[in-house]
Amino acid sequence: MNEKGPKQYIEEIECLKAQIKAFEKTALDRKMIEAQTRRFVTILMDSNDAITVQDFDGKIITWNRGAEQIYGWSEAEALEMNIREIVPEDKRKETSAFIEKIKKGELVESFETKRITRDGKILDIWLTATKLVDDKGNPTAIAITERNITKFKKADKVLRQSEERYHLFADSVADFIWTTDMNLRFTYLNHSVIYLLGYAPEELIKQNVAVVLTINSSRTALKAFEEEVAIETSGSPDLSRTRIIELEHVCKDGSTVWGEVKMTFLRDPDKRAIGILGVTRDITERKKMDDKLMQAAEEWRVTFDSIVDLVSIHSTEFKIMRVNKAFAGAFKMKYQEILGKTCYELIHKSKEPPLHCPHRHTARTKEPSLAEFFEPNLGFYLEVSCSPIFNEKGEAMGVVHIAKDITKRKELEKNARLAQLGELVADMAHEVNNPLMIISGNAELSLMEEIQNEKVKDHLKIVVEECQAAKDIIQRLLKFSRPSKGVVKVININNMIEAVTNIIAHQFNLDNIEIKRNYADDLPFISVDVQQVQEIFMNLLNNAKDAMPEGGVIEITTILEKGFVRIDFKDTGCGMTEEVMKRIFEPFFTTKEKGTGLGLSVCYGIVKAHNGELKFESAPRKGTTAIILLPLKEAKEDA
Repeated sequence: MNEKGPKQYIEEIECLKAQIKAFEKTALDRKMIEAQTRRFVTILMDSNDAITVQDFDGKIITWNRGAEQIYGWSEAEALEMNIREIVPEDKRKETSAFIEKIKKGELVESFETKRITRDGKILDIWLTATKLVDDKGNPTAIAITERNITKFKKADKVLRQSEERYHLFADSVADFIWTTDMNLRFTYLNHSVIYLLGYAPEELIKQNVAVVLTINSSRTALKAFEEEVAIETSGSPDLSRTRIIELEHVCKDGSTVWGEVKMTFLRDPDKRAIGILGVTRDITERKKMDDKLMQAAEEWRVTFDSIVDLVSIHSTEFKIMRVNKAFAGAFKMKYQEILGKTCYELIHKSKEPPLHCPHRHTARTKEPSLAEFFEPNLGFYLEVSCSPIFNEKGEAMGVVHIAKDITKRKELEKNARLAQLGELVADMAHEVNNPLMIISGNAELSLMEEIQNEKVKDHLKIVVEECQAAKDIIQRLLKFSRPSKGVVKVININNMIEAVTNIIAHQFNLDNIEIKRNYADDLPFISVDVQQVQEIFMNLLNNAKDAMPEGGVIEITTILEKGFVRIDFKDTGCGMTEEVMKRIFEPFFTTKEKGTGLGLSVCYGIVKAHNGELKFESAPRKGTTAIILLPLKEAKEDA
């Protein structure tokens, strides 16, 4: 049977009494009255509450089954008792007082009292009383409904104790603990709010959380709240989820502090969100430290990117983890495109590190290393230093690379060596040239005489020829050491190339070498030392011929390129190795059996005197391309 409140029982009783009177007055069938009476009795007897009737002296007249269950006396036993027998000593005056009030017709509100059970237990009771009257309206008895609320009282006591312990705990922790309703108004604040914000808890109760937040943090908090509310209505949210945000709080004195706020929803028994439980931890010092770290990191980044050398940080497995601005600029790539690649894949375009790789040495020995090399993919010389990066345990966790472009330094070193060598060659040429002239002159004078011995005559001719060959070498040495001042003319480069090729065309045809021409039209005229530039062309063509002993093709191309006239001499010869490429401009370095090793050194000096550039592209068995760049502006006066 459903539980009903005491007032509901009283109302039903009164209703039934009125119906019975109505039936009597209208002389309805007595059976109906009996049925209503039986219903009334059933309500009384089957209720789980104790429903009793007593006279004004306290004698019990009616005792239902609910009373039996609560107090332990049977109906027969109770009808022999006075109500005061189940009232504790300290509550008897209270009982007598409310009986007198009812007898006088005064209204008695429901109230909490105590009663004694058969086995002596004291129960907490919620009592509702009303008077019963006869047909003439005279009071005859008191109807009482008593509900056992002992369990509820104990549960309420436990709950209050729990709340007291929670508040005691909350007030003892350093963190600021708080709750709000769904309108974000504070419903509870622990005492830590005093130390964090300077407010007493009672000052903020029912205030909106925005009162203690900066404008930006208020927006952040509101946005987070709206997002969480949206999640609540999304279907099957995680009811135990929490959210952590950092908010700037405004103190009572106007200063601000930063707090890390951890929040979750408070829920009713049906798991519906009814508020927010939050814990705020002061992180002001941490934020200051974070700001200092961010500032230091930014200063480090600016410094890192301000270094003109190519700086990069690599894992021990060669993968690039960070690069500076100069590094990214050298490869014309974005940072994201570089990170994760291996250094040998990006720089050397190879599938494994080169033999001279300093990173390999540093990763293996955990010691710094240094290497210098020419990187053809970048087109300049590099000096790469590698230093290990250690963690707190002393374990190598990476390698920092600093790559310097030392092309200019190499050029200066080369020029210094060439200058020193030039002085030496000039001295040697003068010293050797004088005795050669004497030997050659005497041999020629001897040939002018009538020599009968043909063998001697042939020997003298050989002496003259070899002396002339030696003179030619000396002249080349002198050109190398001190380029002569030739005549600078404004010429069409295509015509100059054609004049040189016409000289050697017949001999090249005999050697099965074809010359192809790809001349650009309308090339601007340039100022050059004609004799010296023709010597360059002749030297490069002869080198190409020597690289193709079985014959082949030489392709000559002229184009205009960024303020320079570019001339390419491309052959289909044997090509050069990387090691040979590094040394081609060194004086006296040669791969030919009868070469002097001065040809390309002289050519290099002439081109540089014209403010131009001479470079080569080559690979074994893939031919060689000699590239000359001559500026459109006038050559130097001493060219």
